[in-house]
Amino acid sequence: MATLVERAKAHFNISDKEWGKLTKEKKKTLIDKLLLLSVAGAYWSSPEGIAQRIEMLSQSFTYKIVNNALIIYGESGGVTRWRWTTNPGASQSGPCEYCESQNGRIYRKGQFLPSLPAHVNCVCNWELIFEPEEVPVYVA
Repeated sequence: MATLVERAKAHFNISDKEWGKLTKEKKKTLIDKLLLLSVAGAYWSSPEGIAQRIEMLSQSFTYKIVNNALIIYGESGGVTRWRWTTNPGASQSGPCEYCESQNGRIYRKGQFLPSLPAHVNCVCNWELIFEPEEVPVYVA
């Protein structure tokens, strides 16, 4: 059975010579990272971890389908602007720093329109912006 030091050297691809040059603190940090990776890897391999991962992926796919549909609907309906909106209530941790920085940003037709969701667990969506004379009766 390999020791933690041997496993850390192998995982992080560090030679014995390089390992000898590292400070005690750096060695401890690498071993701690290895232990954290081992625990996380064990969780994601467990039935609970697999179930959580499936739930996260299904949520991401659902948001991707909805957002793509909004883009297609908007383009075919004459919408010329989209607003990036976060959905803080849909996630336990709230929007990430990147999505929070994009919240409210308006994109015009012809501009690059980022793909949403922006990352796994992203719950942001596109809001269609209609001009007052463009608003369909069923939306008003």
